[in-house]
Amino acid sequence: MLLACYQTAFAETQPETESKPTQVDTVHVHGARKAVDNTEKTGSYTIRNSNTATGLTISGKDTPQSVSAITKQQLNDRAITRVEDALQTATGVNVVRDSGLQTRFQSRGFYVDQIGEDGITINVAGRSGYSAKIDVAPTTDLAVYDHIEVVRGATGLTQSQSEPGGTINLIRKRPTTKFQHLGEISVDRWGTLRGMADVSGSLNKEQTIRGRLVGVAEKNESFKDRVDGKKRLIYGVLDADLSEKTVLTLGGLYQTSTEKPDFAGVMLPCENPKPSYFGQRRLPTCVEPVTLPRNTYLGANWSRHHINKTNSFFKLGHYFANGWKLNTEASYTDIDSDTKIGQPFSDSKVARGVANKLSPQYSDGWKYDRMLINPISYTKSNKQLGIKFDFTGTYDLFNHTHDAYLGYSYNRENINSQYAQIFDSDTEYNLIRGNFGNAGTCQAVRDKRYKIVGFNGSEVPEPNWGLYDGKGNHQVYQINCKDAYIRESGQPNPEGAFVTAQYNFDHY
Repeated sequence: MLLACYQTAFAETQPETESKPTQVDTVHVHGARKAVDNTEKTGSYTIRNSNTATGLTISGKDTPQSVSAITKQQLNDRAITRVEDALQTATGVNVVRDSGLQTRFQSRGFYVDQIGEDGITINVAGRSGYSAKIDVAPTTDLAVYDHIEVVRGATGLTQSQSEPGGTINLIRKRPTTKFQHLGEISVDRWGTLRGMADVSGSLNKEQTIRGRLVGVAEKNESFKDRVDGKKRLIYGVLDADLSEKTVLTLGGLYQTSTEKPDFAGVMLPCENPKPSYFGQRRLPTCVEPVTLPRNTYLGANWSRHHINKTNSFFKLGHYFANGWKLNTEASYTDIDSDTKIGQPFSDSKVARGVANKLSPQYSDGWKYDRMLINPISYTKSNKQLGIKFDFTGTYDLFNHTHDAYLGYSYNRENINSQYAQIFDSDTEYNLIRGNFGNAGTCQAVRDKRYKIVGFNGSEVPEPNWGLYDGKGNHQVYQINCKDAYIRESGQPNPEGAFVTAQYNFDHY
């Protein structure tokens, strides 16, 4: 049984009275959105305005293209410090890792060959090419940027060399009026240690001169054995109010990095290969691969990838009385690299990823457990100059207010690169002198391929790179078999057993 109690309340009814209208003064509010949309300390995952697609500072919903942004809050929340990692979170961008040295970006099926900094683009490795896989135009550490803007689709309105896939624009940090400072120290599970300092504020009492200084020091570690690196960066920028309507910006950056390249990954040792058909060639298929530890690194200890990057830029902005603005910008980037790689490569005799075969004339018998290392040297000097002018404002026509943009951009790039790969013989020969003045024969005494299991990188001597300073393909000979007959071919070789070096020289 349910029992319920309730109480009724009655309100006293008051007689209606006639209300008198109240006169309120009219308030007019005028305002404009911030033209430069910095995301630092906003806590936002979006930006209000962008000008990467059209040159006009308009909102994303008014931009006639697909636009997205990676704000400073997003980068901080995910502890992202590299452009490659940041773009993995961007909608419609595919990050392609060709090797341990190059990362390319795809948008809508096309490679992105240019990355902008405040709208001025620099060329990066886009389309795949053998020597191009060693990318010497590294992206700058994200400590110097406020946010990243990504436009999917061509931006021909602002870039004469716009790619059909899209545009990536990195927006630099600018000085602040109020003093602020930030310091970060981080370490990851593999032991990478990183420190960052960021100081900004006014440099005079009138706050007409403002500066910002950013520094980064990083020591990289990896889950792979002997794969490590280090990076140093210094970035400075200065804003000066030349007048109430004219602002001058000067800035510069220097970044140096050294890392151990993992160019080719891990060859697959095979104890029991069986023949299989790939096209018209009979190549081995690995039935019982040898399980290697996850931290295996099959590279020589002298392998290295060293890069120095210097960038200087300036911007002069002037506001006219009628609301129009003229910007003049210039940026100069100088990148020098020196790369030496000693890692294994598969050849035409084996299936991709399967190690080289050792013949039965040596004690180990027929086993696919060896690798041949063909050293690579790649040096490159890359200088790029970018200049940009833009003129923006509004005008009235047919009872409507219209936005206008007029721009001009100029880019020049100068590259000097030298690429050499040494195709070494897989056998070491020794001279067996003949009787009665005969030249003798050259016999194989040692297989020069390195055993994969137990490889520690110290077995491979670094070549004398000074021998490979010519242009075109040429051969460098080993004289221990001079004037001997090579037993395999039966033909005399007056120079000895040789090493073939492929050498390319590019200038454009």
